[in-house]
Amino acid sequence: MDWTIVAGAAIAVVGWIVVHILALRHEVFKLRVSKRIAMFDSLFPALASVADLARRGAPANEWSDAVRQLSEARLHLQLYGYRSELEAFEAMIVAFDRREITEFVEFYQRLVALAKTNLRRELSFKTP
Repeated sequence: MDWTIVAGAAIAVVGWIVVHILALRHEVFKLRVSKRIAMFDSLFPALASVADLARRGAPANEWSDAVRQLSEARLHLQLYGYRSELEAFEAMIVAFDRREITEFVEFYQRLVALAKTNLRRELSFKTP
């Protein structure tokens, strides 16, 4: 038996498996990043509308759409967010429930900073 044929076939099989595993990892990474970006696309407009309503002191009948958006954003955050982002969001909601607008804005700014940092790290971008 010619060992060069066996060695060549073994190298080809191992190479095929390695390429398949690396391609699968890349696809999972792309899916995870796209889900996180979709999470941010739903989260930040909802938070901005809630902050605007709170700043204006809007009446209760104007809050229904913002609260629905916030509930959907919370679900996405629970599914795709990091623990630190979720903790900042929950603290922000507690401040919102107490009508502490200053605290709400502080936690909002913290959440934005965390989201930027985490997404940059995940995408391997250098932080400025």
